[in-house]
Amino acid sequence: GTYMESTPVTIIGPTTGPTTGVIKGPLEIFGAGLQPAGWGALMGSAAEQYTNRLLDPTEIFGEGLLDVRSALAAASTMEAKTGIANNFARDLLVLAGPSPFWFTRIVDDWLAASPSPDIVDLIAETGLSKRQLERITKRYYGSPPKQLARKFRALRAASALLRNETSTEELLADGFYDQSHLIRELKQFTGLTPGQMAGNAEDRTSQLNRQVATGRKGLSGEVGTLISDT
Repeated sequence: GTYMESTPVTIIGPTTGPTTGVIKGPLEIFGAGLQPAGWGALMGSAAEQYTNRLLDPTEIFGEGLLDVRSALAAASTMEAKTGIANNFARDLLVLAGPSPFWFTRIVDDWLAASPSPDIVDLIAETGLSKRQLERITKRYYGSPPKQLARKFRALRAASALLRNETSTEELLADGFYDQSHLIRELKQFTGLTPGQMAGNAEDRTSQLNRQVATGRKGLSGEVGTLISDT
């Protein structure tokens, strides 16, 4: 129910559901994912302030960011674009504040360890109270722990379905109460039902989602499982 205008360079804050872009093409998008520790080190504000929101990063990093955009647009190969982006990221890291790696590693491991992680385990691992834990998690992830657990359970299930690694029957024994619960959770966090994820050869949305899920899985061992499995 929220509508926002994009900017030439846009940061999409943490999301709690699918988003739809309305675009007049042709269009080329070059982007990168910002992990919670990176948000904490670079953004200077709590992630929860920008959950399901767009942000103009020139307000944080300055108008020079538009020069980086122009260089990316002019580069003719993906290798060249990646080199420009890597150099820009290195420049940002010089200005970065301390990263909350101790916390994000614990939370990431907690989310990856089980389809339905228990917040009691996270409290024990961090040594924080429930209230402290929710406040810090919202600061870096944009959502409280229980919502994060639901989100990543749905994303893992969706990606596994898209890659034909599992069936809806198997997922019912993996953290979902029944078929209605599975459909409701997948629809809320991905915008698609299990049937839509199966798709067909002519369904371009299913094709794109399948390619993304397969490409991310190909990064296994090089990135965290929360990235490769979702």
